Amino acid sequence: MPEYDDDKPERSSSGLKVEIPTDVDAKLKRGRKGLGEVQARRLLGIEFANNNHFSELNDEGTAITNLSTTAVAQGGERPDHRVRRSNDIISPMLQRKRSAATQREPEWESTAMTSDPEDYAASRLALRLAKAGYPIWGFPEAEDKALWWAMVTEEAFGRAGWNGNIGPFTDVSQHPDGSGGPDPEKPMWRGRGEIELTIYSGLEVIWEPGVDFEKSRWLAVEHVRSIEEVEGEPEFIKIPGEKLTADASTATEGRMTKREKKGSNLVVVTEYFERPCPKYPKGRWLTFANGREVLPKEDYPLVDAEGEVVDRPCLRRLIYDIDGSSDRAKGLVQKVVDVVRSYDQAINKQSEYSQIGLVAQILAAEGVLLTDPTDEPGLVVEYDRTLANGEKPEWRENIDFPEELFEMEDRARRRFSEISFDEDIPPQVESGKAIGQVTELNRTAWARFLNDFDRFRSDLMSDCLVIAQRRYGGDRLMKFRGTTGWEPVGDFEGADLRNQTDVAVKQTATGQQSRSAIEQRITQLVQLYPNVFPPEVVIEALNSANPEKLIQGYEEDVGRAHRLIQQLRDGSFWNQPLRPALPGEEVLEEINGRPFVPGWLPRPFDSLPVLKAALESWMKTDDWDRGNRRMKEASLFVYQKVLDLEAQQEMRDAEQQEVLAEEHGEANAAKGGEKPMPSVPGGAAQPGGSQPGEGGGEGSPAGASE
Repeated sequence: MPEYDDDKPERSSSGLKVEIPTDVDAKLKRGRKGLGEVQARRLLGIEFANNNHFSELNDEGTAITNLSTTAVAQGGERPDHRVRRSNDIISPMLQRKRSAATQREPEWESTAMTSDPEDYAASRLALRLAKAGYPIWGFPEAEDKALWWAMVTEEAFGRAGWNGNIGPFTDVSQHPDGSGGPDPEKPMWRGRGEIELTIYSGLEVIWEPGVDFEKSRWLAVEHVRSIEEVEGEPEFIKIPGEKLTADASTATEGRMTKREKKGSNLVVVTEYFERPCPKYPKGRWLTFANGREVLPKEDYPLVDAEGEVVDRPCLRRLIYDIDGSSDRAKGLVQKVVDVVRSYDQAINKQSEYSQIGLVAQILAAEGVLLTDPTDEPGLVVEYDRTLANGEKPEWRENIDFPEELFEMEDRARRRFSEISFDEDIPPQVESGKAIGQVTELNRTAWARFLNDFDRFRSDLMSDCLVIAQRRYGGDRLMKFRGTTGWEPVGDFEGADLRNQTDVAVKQTATGQQSRSAIEQRITQLVQLYPNVFPPEVVIEALNSANPEKLIQGYEEDVGRAHRLIQQLRDGSFWNQPLRPALPGEEVLEEINGRPFVPGWLPRPFDSLPVLKAALESWMKTDDWDRGNRRMKEASLFVYQKVLDLEAQQEMRDAEQQEVLAEEHGEANAAKGGEKPMPSVPGGAAQPGGSQPGEGGGEGSPAGASE
């Protein structure tokens, strides 16, 4: 088989057939053999998740055998009296788990790792992109599928990529006359493209056996695609007289799922990813189908914003549990297989007993009954009294169920709940403290997987943002930013998101929280910081059950502070136009009788503490130290003005407190008179110390004292 030679020109684009290189083929064979050690049990997990509990592994654990669930009377192998019914207990549990993990839209955090204004602006635009791109890039569907694969096939893998076949489409051909317009005779349609997430199961990804996934120098994905989809790729290598043939039902032998079994028009595509090495400094990305190359060779797909190859796995991995003795992981469904079998046995044995013990049968001597009993209401059953020897036919007594079957069912159900961390409160636990401990243990055990899921989705989001840096144009980023955004697009395009040295994008708060718990959290924040959040902001946060609403104003203040710092750095600070003065502001000049102030001057509703803190943090950095004298003078001038405004605000607050104190004192003095006497038996103290019967009391004429 021919190998790639870096000294020779690429042959794939010429239409010549290029088979799988020998070194790559050897690696793929080793990877498939390593997957073969766990693929049977993973297929068994799929069967159980799909409510087929009468599948078993063979003695070697390499293949699945299915017990017959069809009775002999119906042409099967199951004895007629046996009950082999799968009782679905797994899929509801999986549904609860997926719902708990994805019940809320992620709360993305974008944190600038440095105090530079560019990094802060990049983090703010990255946060906007993450929130807007979450549904566009297919995160909800991808997360749901990844959770199912991780729990059922022990592993799930995600990859963020660019799909150039997504419209709208534009004709990019060039007219022969050089006019710059499209060529009407030979149009060339190209899609705008979009970021796309792809999720792979634990049966589709292979790497070097015995090596941890993160350390393997190569990995490969073997998945099925439709022939039309592969041949429709813009760079598909066409071989004269040769078409792709459907091989999904044969090439996936031993590890087929329902999807591969329907492969009448599906082809197995192998994507081989090799990380950078001395021989291949930019790595390799090879794509094969039907034993030949179907797409041109490319560099390793994982790159940073500048297009430099990043040396780490290009897939993100999500596992349910580790296996310290293996490079492969463990799943949830595989842990409950034996327990589910015990549960099915208990339920099915109860059904078998019901066929014997709960069947309505009549005991009568032979030939006594003249009417065959049926289930017809009001049917008169006649019998021959002469042949019955005076004995009346009677109903047979029911046979009591063995209590052991119900105990067996309860034990299996409890064990199932313990393994899946889906445990109910035991009936013997009654105190609130004990119930809280049981609930907390379940939550803690399940939280580890949720934390891994958080890292999985945040890593995928970081990959998507890097692709957006490279693929999205400025006009497209502006649409995501919105008309009210201030973040410069260039700062985001130049940020180092891949290595997270400048901007880190992470996801928080996946854990299940009820609306009442969220409202309680908001209330605690409001009580902890009184008189900080306006009432309308608190009401909006409570209505939306989103604590982030409380800090939106703070974030806008931070953004305004960083815009001011950027103006100080680039020298445009003194060139800002004037703005109309607000009441109470010191007027700089009047134009046509209208007062104006500098445009940078903080307004009464801007947060001086936030602006002051941002200036102080910036002026402590070497960026400020390396600035020119004009920048330093301007920044110190602004800082001094902030101090003056703070001092003026403190004076106004002190004056207001003094006025309030004086008003309060005058109000107390205006009350005057003596303090009322304490109540005495037989009468109540009157205002001014008067007792009942004295002047002004009840029964005295109005104004008699006058």
